[in-house]
Amino acid sequence: MTTGAVDRGGPRYAAATDVGLVRSNNEDAFLTAPPLFAVADGMGGHRAGEVASAGAIRTLQKEAGHDTDSLVAAVQSANRVVHAEAAANPDLSGMGTTITAMMTTHDSAQIVHVGDSRAYLLRDGRLRRLTQDHTVVDRLAREGKIPAAEVDRHPQRSVLERALGVSPEVDIDVQLLDVRPGDRLLLCTDGLTSMLDDDEIRDILLTDLDPQTAAQALIDAALAAGGKDNVTAVIVDFPRLDGATADPSRTAEQPAVVLAGGAPYPSSRLRSTGSRSTGIHSAGGTTGGSVRPAGGSAPAGARTPPSHRVSHQASYQASRGIRQAGPPGSAPGSRPSSDPSETSGGPASRPRRTRLVLGVAIVVLVLVLGLLGGFLALRSSWYVGERSGHVAVFRGVPGSFAGIRVSSLAHVTDITTVSLPAIYQQQLRDGIAAADRKAADRTAENMRHLQVPAEQIPTSTVTPTSTETASP
Repeated sequence: MTTGAVDRGGPRYAAATDVGLVRSNNEDAFLTAPPLFAVADGMGGHRAGEVASAGAIRTLQKEAGHDTDSLVAAVQSANRVVHAEAAANPDLSGMGTTITAMMTTHDSAQIVHVGDSRAYLLRDGRLRRLTQDHTVVDRLAREGKIPAAEVDRHPQRSVLERALGVSPEVDIDVQLLDVRPGDRLLLCTDGLTSMLDDDEIRDILLTDLDPQTAAQALIDAALAAGGKDNVTAVIVDFPRLDGATADPSRTAEQPAVVLAGGAPYPSSRLRSTGSRSTGIHSAGGTTGGSVRPAGGSAPAGARTPPSHRVSHQASYQASRGIRQAGPPGSAPGSRPSSDPSETSGGPASRPRRTRLVLGVAIVVLVLVLGLLGGFLALRSSWYVGERSGHVAVFRGVPGSFAGIRVSSLAHVTDITTVSLPAIYQQQLRDGIAAADRKAADRTAENMRHLQVPAEQIPTSTVTPTSTETASP
């Protein structure tokens, strides 16, 4: 399928997508709604990948405005939507999607990115990759553990470290690009980059000047190379204006930063794209808000009123061991009291003891009822976890209370956890909650569709992080 158009007064654009020669359904999705463009590559069991990518694109289009803040917020919202839908439907458990989106103006492009779909810039005959793949293999290449030339052909190239919908929060790469007249931008899924190398992509982009023709030519070339995956390409051209010349003093690209998932932009921290194996370093800078001294000390000049004031008379009496006189008839030095029951020990003290006993009984009853309710809740709770290296279904909740496990094993499947991407292995260790036994069984069985082929399982030389997943 190919779409194309000319945005009057703005960039020319086109898009093309194809299911490929191996897959039975297309889990890619794209968006061409100037000034917003995007591609997404879904993953998951059954047809969950289609649901994930379509849901992410739909949310992006609905919530993105025309500025940087809204684009980042829209991607965060898309992540929450996909994750919530996966959590609500066991058949969709584990689904996720990549996303690479771009907001354009006449001379700039804001690019946000999660996963291994890519953005490229073709300028003056040179093709530059703008995004960084969030894959195990790409990280290993950055760390110098494997040659960079092996990345695009490595059998583990599809093992992701980040994707939308897999976790409640996600880190998002964000960068601002200054564009010039004559620039051509390409957004594409890994179905293209796994079939064609960068030189082949560059040659096609240079040869076919019409964006619609170029987009379809990229798809055709990927199919001719094997078409082993769904393939999608979105091309956005910034046409040269009559008499316009490029300003070489303009910065072509600002460094990408990682916007941490969690609080909405801009209160989230921006973090540099340093080596992810050792954590992401702060990009520096300060945030707004008042600053208070460490330890919470009061501002200079503030007076803290004393909590107690003792009169001279009271101090004198205390120093002499003199106690205040009680009511008439009381022994010298006795404590004053206005309650005759405290001194008489008579029947008036009995209601107080009765109230105390009743209070204790009520507290005990509440605790017993709470424990009983908690026990019943545990018995009605289910989750999917790990037992002896296999995916298993449990009754109760993960973890323990006071050293006592609060779950029991229901059954163990034949699905080995080592065959799953690392991010799902971590989810199983934490426990994946399910509404009931049937939902837990369906979630466990859906893990079968997420298994990584044996040749793609990381070897002992690969040390995946706890946030990996795999494209199907």
